[in-house]
This record gives sequence, C-alpha cells and structure tokens, in this order.
Amino acid sequence: MSRDDRIASKAATIQVLQMDKGESLEATAEAVKANVIERAKEENYPNTTLETEKDRVGRAQEGPRDVGGFHGWVSRLKMNNGDNRVRYLVLAVFHQPQGAIVVRCEAPYDRRDYWDREFQDVLDTFQPLKEKEAPPEKEKADR
Repeated sequence: MSRDDRIASKAATIQVLQMDKGESLEATAEAVKANVIERAKEENYPNTTLETEKDRVGRAQEGPRDVGGFHGWVSRLKMNNGDNRVRYLVLAVFHQPQGAIVVRCEAPYDRRDYWDREFQDVLDTFQPLKEKEAPPEKEKADR
C-alpha cells in the first residue's frame, strides 16, 4: 500500500443536507437510510446493506438523541457495499421549520473508533440561530 493509499484510507466526509420532514424523526431517519442505499446502488454498489451498530452491551446505537442544541435522531451504521468495501456511517437528523436537516458522516469502517469521536464533536456544534442571526425571509416575487 502506497503512502497515498494509507492517507486516503483515513479520509472521512461530512455532508449537511436539507430534505423534506417525515411525520417523525424516526420516519425521517428511515427515509435517509433508504436514500443512502439508493444512492449506493446508483454508484455501482447494488448489494449495499446497512446494519445498526451495537454498543458493548448489545444495545442498538440508534434513536432519539440531542444533536448539539436540537432534539434529533442519530443512527450509527455499518454500510457493507460488497467487494470488501465496508464504511462507517453516522446519520443525524433534526427537524426545522423549513425541513429536516441531515448530517451524514462517513469513514472507513476499520477507523470507526477514531472517527466516531470526531463526528460527535462536529454534531455537538449544531446550535439554533439566535433571532439576530437568522437569515432574512426571502421576499416574495412581484406578481
């Protein structure tokens, strides 16, 4: 393995997306997981599966949890794309008036212990905007 391969194998990505809200945080989280599988299939990983991670005593690492200053839903998942490609995903969702905010964190599965701490640090930074900081409402177009 070259030096570049070793560095690349340590890389992680974090994406913040907005999507339509589901009827509940859990429903939104399920829609996000379905989207992850759909996109993986589009990227030529047709046998992609997601498996919820478990803690040391066997509890599923998925459910209601604060995402920074928001009440949200966090899922820690093992994504198996087949062909020895296994990824670690942390998906966090929380609802806002304009829609659901989704934070997708992804890293090599064998580096999950390191990246889980880093991802949690990022999730802890999400905070509601103070009224002064809120972006102005878009003006309605002239008729």
